[in-house]
Amino acid sequence: MDYLNMNVGHLSTGKWINCICLHYHQFVTDANKLTDARHKGFGINPIERFNEKVGKILYEIANGERSLPSRFQIRLESKHSICRCRIDYVFEVMEKDFLQGNIRGTEIPEETLKVCLDSDSNLIMLYVGMNR
Repeated sequence: MDYLNMNVGHLSTGKWINCICLHYHQFVTDANKLTDARHKGFGINPIERFNEKVGKILYEIANGERSLPSRFQIRLESKHSICRCRIDYVFEVMEKDFLQGNIRGTEIPEETLKVCLDSDSNLIMLYVGMNR
């Protein structure tokens, strides 16, 4: 199965969010294919940006600053991509109940959907794909 488990907490409030990111490995594959090799070890790398941005987004959700479902993107600027065009890697964050009733739930293999719904995760994050 293609997913990543994440836990983000706010120490002063004690709130913790458990999240499963579906298709994470596809995102990593896409990012590695399209990022110019010269920029892979730096902060402009989409994988590094994902790690930084997800923590902030989950923190905002935990504190009620962001409503669900929510979309966000990780941008790879044209000067850093091998195709010399801007790439946006798009993600969607939702609650488990929303996933069941949403069209996205039909796009997920039944076995993966069962793991998501049976897990102790509060949220599901889905890598939707790339935009140019």
